[in-house]
Order: sequence, then structure tokens, then C-alpha cells
Amino acid sequence: MQSKTSLTTPAPSRDMLEFKELFDSRFAALCLFAGKLTGCRKAAEDLVQETFIRYWERREFYTPSTAQAFLYKTVRNLCLDWLKHQEVRKRYLFRSSHVMEESSIIIDRIIQVEVLRQLKDAIDSLPHRCREVITLSLKEGLKNHEIAAQLGVSVNTVKTQKQRALQLLRFRLDLGDID
Repeated sequence: MQSKTSLTTPAPSRDMLEFKELFDSRFAALCLFAGKLTGCRKAAEDLVQETFIRYWERREFYTPSTAQAFLYKTVRNLCLDWLKHQEVRKRYLFRSSHVMEESSIIIDRIIQVEVLRQLKDAIDSLPHRCREVITLSLKEGLKNHEIAAQLGVSVNTVKTQKQRALQLLRFRLDLGDID
């Protein structure tokens, strides 16, 4: 003879029934209240759920007449804490973005200084006349005819020396075919 095992679910306790009734009657109103405070429906629902969890954990301390006050007060406090946390988060993100921006500026400046150092070293390694022409052209901003007059050479000599200097700089700085 086989024994029959009965799989039955225990009947919900009185506490559970009262809690379900309280939850069903107050959840929507508390969400609306929390939503007005936070401005965020999802956060409001999460905070109301957290409130009901706290109520359930302390249910023996409340009567039906004090439950509503507890729920609204807890929702309000959780919303205020959430809003404070949002402000802290905004400040952190603002500071983080500024730190990243400052880091980027510093890195750009380091790169710029290094490139200028390499360029100066490459210019310093040029033959004397090429170095003179390129320095007057790039650093002083002089035109070819002004360089020619200052050095006492022809404009064609300046053009040739400038072209030679640029070719040597491309080679020394490994710039390839950049014009």
C-alpha cells in the first residue's frame, strides 16, 4: 500500500494578511508621495518597497493606527537620504570630470613640451646655414626676402636652405612625407 503525501501550503498568518492589506491599500499613495519628493518614479517605488521591508521587520511595534504615520515618515526620510545621495553623486561626478579634464590638459602639455624639445634638438643638429634660415623663418617669422637681406644671401639660397632644413627635420623627426 502506498502512502499519499499531501503537499499543502500552510495558511498565511494573520500578520501576513494584515501586511498584505496594508501594502495593497497604501503602496500607490506612498509611491505618489515619494515620487513628488524624489522626482523619480523608479526610485520612489524602490524607496516605498524598502519602507515596507522595514515595517515588516518591526511590525510588532506598530498598531494599525500608528502604521500609516510610520510608513509616511520612513518614506520621507528615505527620500531625503536618497536626495542627499544624489547631490553627493553629482558633486563627485562634477569633480571627477574636472580631474579628468585637468589630467588631459596636463598630458597634452607634457606632450607639447616633449615635441618642442625634440624639435629644438633636431633644429640644433642642422648644419649652420640651414639652422639660421629655419630659425629666422620659424622663430622670428621672417619672410624669405627678409632672411636673405639679413644674412646677405639671395632669396633662392634662402629657399634652398629652408627646403634642405625641412627635409632633414622630417628625416630626423621621422615624419616621412608630411608637408
